[in-house]
Amino acid sequence: MITPARSPEVRSARVGYDSGSPVRVGVTTRDTTLGILGKPNYSTQHDAAMGYLFAVKTGTARGLLVGPCTPYIGSADVYDDDDVWLEFDGQGVLKRVEKQLIKRHHHDMEAAWRAFAKSVPDPIRPEQMLNGRP
Repeated sequence: MITPARSPEVRSARVGYDSGSPVRVGVTTRDTTLGILGKPNYSTQHDAAMGYLFAVKTGTARGLLVGPCTPYIGSADVYDDDDVWLEFDGQGVLKRVEKQLIKRHHHDMEAAWRAFAKSVPDPIRPEQMLNGRP
């Protein structure tokens, strides 16, 4: 049985186009974004684009569960992906945002990052990629 979390904190909800968003497209600067969301998981060489990956607790599973080796009786928290991808203009103001790209890329974080950053005129940092290639 899974008990849903009462109010999961979806951090990507802090980014958007409306006036109530703490990180707002066309208004918020890169420095302010870093102050609100922290260090990104992915960024281009000159920080023109950034990607954030968050784990959101969506509930708690209880009962007979399957562990890495054997089934057991107990409880475990259940998590889902929450991701947000940001592009900044030449003055460092947020100009584009996309969310939930990981699900569209079959939970492949690097594929999501490559797809988002493809149109950004700033190269991907190779050291952030598992295979070392942008």
